[in-house]
Amino acid sequence: MTSRPATGPDRRAKIILDCDPGVDDTIAILTAARYGDLVGITTVNGNVSIDHTTRNALAVTQIANLDVPVHRGAERPLVAPVHGAARVHGLTGFGTVAHPELHRTQASDDAVGYLLDMSCGDDEIDLIAIGPLTNIALAIGRDPTFLSRWRSLTIMGGAAHGLGNVTAVAEFNIWADP
Repeated sequence: MTSRPATGPDRRAKIILDCDPGVDDTIAILTAARYGDLVGITTVNGNVSIDHTTRNALAVTQIANLDVPVHRGAERPLVAPVHGAARVHGLTGFGTVAHPELHRTQASDDAVGYLLDMSCGDDEIDLIAIGPLTNIALAIGRDPTFLSRWRSLTIMGGAAHGLGNVTAVAEFNIWADP
């Protein structure tokens, strides 16, 4: 996939973040909202269960007062067994930090449908996948032309030179749902 020219200096990039919020993706949500135009968040099972990743995304948007819809995604990998990272991120993904009482609710329980709809509506959106790629794979399964409609796709995954964080050659997101 080739990426189109970057947005101009006076325009913030439109971003949809596909993520599995633990502590790391919380920082990514805040960074995307600060430096881009965060138009949506989709969640996926990964660092912790889909219940926790979705709740965490809602908590972050609530605490930071971000008016961004959160769409619940895949609750398990396509083929592999569920592998979480609770040993790193804690049982809820937020370590030992207590969740606030939530006043926000998820926009839908169909992250894949949301991604497909958004890919058809605006070709100036950057899709950034920083969790397991399950939602992306399911979207491609529903529509093989899915990837061609984004301005760009950036993923956080892979390892080089024996520097994986799960095995010598595997980064968690790819290992969790290859």
